[in-house]
Amino acid sequence: NALTRMDKELLQLETTLRGQIEAQRQLLALVKEKLAALRTARHIQVATLTQRENESVQALGELEKRRLRLTATVTQLLEPTATQPMRLGELAQRLPEPVRGRLLVLGGQLKEATQAVQRESALARGVSEALVKHMHGLVRTIGSAMTGVAVYGRDGHMPRAATAVSTFSATA
Repeated sequence: NALTRMDKELLQLETTLRGQIEAQRQLLALVKEKLAALRTARHIQVATLTQRENESVQALGELEKRRLRLTATVTQLLEPTATQPMRLGELAQRLPEPVRGRLLVLGGQLKEATQAVQRESALARGVSEALVKHMHGLVRTIGSAMTGVAVYGRDGHMPRAATAVSTFSATA
């Protein structure tokens, strides 16, 4: 019983979707770990996790390109005159069971996994932005203490001409 070209392409599409779901879950774990590291100010771990996160996103990009190629191929096999690839749900609806059901379930799982990553990433971005604002405020406070100038110019920064110098003690 030899597999047809359509069967082979659909099998590869399912495998790719499963790979994307697993990669999204791994990325979610990295983002959650990075969020915990941000909250506990472990900057070295944040840098390492950011690098790993970037590598994970690159791998996801490659899987997405593969999924799009496979979807385009299956679209052409189903409808040779199609001018653009069908969306996964539309494609699945044109296929017989059990392939239809598997593709719809995998598509739903991928969507859920992607949305979970987006939610956690937004949280991590918010924490990062709050940290940047806090650090900016600290720098301004230190600048004010060192120059003796506690006002800001029209541009929102301390005047360049501030020349008073003082010392201070800071502990991390």
